[in-house]
Amino acid sequence: MEELFVEWPHKKSTISQVKLPGGYEVDLLRDDNLHPQISGNKWRKLKYNVLKADQKGYYQILTYGGAFSNHIAATAAAGKEFGFKTIGVIRGEYDPNNPTLQFAEKCGMHLHFVSRSAYREKDSKFFRSDLRKEFGPFFNVPEGGANFEGIQGCQEIWKDIDKEYDYVIVPCGTCSTMAGLILGNPNPDRTKVVGIPVLNVNDGLQADLNQKLFQVLYDWELVEEYKDDYLIFPDFHLGGYAKITSELKDFVETFKSENAIQLDYIYNGKMMFALSELIGNEIPENSKVLAVHTGGVQGNEGLRYMGKLQ
Repeated sequence: MEELFVEWPHKKSTISQVKLPGGYEVDLLRDDNLHPQISGNKWRKLKYNVLKADQKGYYQILTYGGAFSNHIAATAAAGKEFGFKTIGVIRGEYDPNNPTLQFAEKCGMHLHFVSRSAYREKDSKFFRSDLRKEFGPFFNVPEGGANFEGIQGCQEIWKDIDKEYDYVIVPCGTCSTMAGLILGNPNPDRTKVVGIPVLNVNDGLQADLNQKLFQVLYDWELVEEYKDDYLIFPDFHLGGYAKITSELKDFVETFKSENAIQLDYIYNGKMMFALSELIGNEIPENSKVLAVHTGGVQGNEGLRYMGKLQ
């Protein structure tokens, strides 16, 4: 194993004021601008994973994702930028025209395709043992960067927030970003963290969030103590992960024309759509609100490729 001595550059997010339907204005933390390819929360989630891989002397990083995964694209870009070999274990079949996988390969990522049934076993020691036999030693990063190091990086979002807010809102997939915000909140009595799930998981999201909090706290009683520090509004997934409605399309297009900011449709589009519905209802209209743009706009190309967008 080789030591690369990575230095992860410090980047500070800016905050933009944006308009929502109904004349409401909220602040938007522009994590989408942290890096052109290592986008948004992936910049934060990968930071301590890359640094730990370097510290332990690994020269390969292996991770997992679907065919249009923001995490796969970002990990490939990080490998190119910081000098690591990267391996992506991809759920499904090879498609040479897939824009996300084309990008990952151009960054030097080796793509390893597995069946959907095999992918479900990705966290088993037998699955990982087979990967090590094939690829040699590697630093393992879970799907979505959803581990202690990923959560640790997301706690640093608060360093870029220099005002006080009533609510800080974030879209939820693996819940790692939300967990980081909850654990890093310097004033939970003043500010509630709000999560907008983009998957139709019902009560499953609470269990996922609890598990992420436990990864850091290692104490279920402590996990329970944080329950008053956040809110989850589960009814804005619009049918499930990557499900797009005409109403969401119109919202994202209108948002871009009014604010000159591109949202993705899978995460941040749903978050901002939810926020436009919540303000004046569950969130009082005079509240000070910050939404976190977690990046992932590359996913829009995948939606176009699948014919879900024009």
